[in-house]
Amino acid sequence: MPRIIYLFVMMIMTLILAACSNKPDGSADPGAEEAAMAENGSDAADDQSGAGDEVAGEDEVLPEARALNDGEGIAPDLDISGCDTFTQIVDRKLEDGMGYDNVRIGEEDVLLVSSGCFDNDGNGQMAAIDSTIYMYTDDSIVMIGKVTCGGTAYPLCVKDGYLICGANHWISKSTIKDGKLLLVDESWAEFSEDGEDAYYHYDVEKDEVSVVSEEEFWKSFDILEDAELIEYAVVHRD
Repeated sequence: MPRIIYLFVMMIMTLILAACSNKPDGSADPGAEEAAMAENGSDAADDQSGAGDEVAGEDEVLPEARALNDGEGIAPDLDISGCDTFTQIVDRKLEDGMGYDNVRIGEEDVLLVSSGCFDNDGNGQMAAIDSTIYMYTDDSIVMIGKVTCGGTAYPLCVKDGYLICGANHWISKSTIKDGKLLLVDESWAEFSEDGEDAYYHYDVEKDEVSVVSEEEFWKSFDILEDAELIEYAVVHRD
């Protein structure tokens, strides 16, 4: 009888050992599972952080308007002290080869003085690509600004009271108001070697720079088609 009990006990132990050896491989240690979950959570956080950086990097920073027609350092500097009229400026201060014209810009009749002139059409129509602008005040004459263009293909001209300046990659429109030379709007292109060209327009009234299409940019040059060329008289000193 004791031998039968011994065999029965051994049989039970054998069954228990067999059940333990058949435990599924997927039953991982709880500590290992927690570590894996923590690692996965960290990776997810990194992915979300990277996605946020990518979105922020896509925000385009628009350039500032720059008054590309600024003629400082290009248009002539004159000491007009002692001059009470435009005629006195021309007679006393202008040097041989310089040009001048009386033009209405905005709400003012002004004197434009250029550093030089060129024959625009081969028929003696003299034009200029820079000018210093003088205006009468109640008791004197003041210089209110200097402008320039980008080359002889874009001589200074006026249309509807606006002064138009241009170049191969920009065009601007200015007026005179309250005794000041003011930029009205400006369009320009930024070309790149990789072909990623960009086109912009600055609306002064809205104080806003916006991205425009290439077609819209070139359309801004249409103002030149019927603009009036400023025809300068050239100073000749004996």
